[in-house]
Amino acid sequence: MAIITLKNNSLSSVTELPAGVGGKVLQVSDMAIISSTQAVATTTYTDLTGFNISITPSSTSSKIFMCANIETHAPSNPRGYGLKFFRNTTEIYGSGQLYSIFYISTSERQIASWNYIDSPNTTSSTTYKVQVATYNGQTLNFNQASESTFYLMEIAG
Repeated sequence: MAIITLKNNSLSSVTELPAGVGGKVLQVSDMAIISSTQAVATTTYTDLTGFNISITPSSTSSKIFMCANIETHAPSNPRGYGLKFFRNTTEIYGSGQLYSIFYISTSERQIASWNYIDSPNTTSSTTYKVQVATYNGQTLNFNQASESTFYLMEIAG
């Protein structure tokens, strides 16, 4: 294996990535929800209040990295919940079942992280949102005791 040594001054003059190399964070949009409790008790996916952010990609080749950290409280033995990410009105990610996050006991609190990378192929303002549904329509309280966050990052494509 060859060892390559770079001199520090060779890195300081780098102003952009070579053609075909992406990964640079171009912009970040975030929203934090603090103590804005929303009780959800439905098997029909419904908007999670406050979890919508607009971002305008600077290039059609950009990717949008989404990260939702969602706090929930289970007041009574529910099985769990499922989640979907939407770009405008189009579903772009679904957890696949209504108990992707599940609970073991009553009064349990959790923070779950959901991540997805989207390729919107646009430079128009785009709104991302989160929807949730609960297993058998059992009640879950979202954002009851802690902070939930939702971030969008534009990544150079």
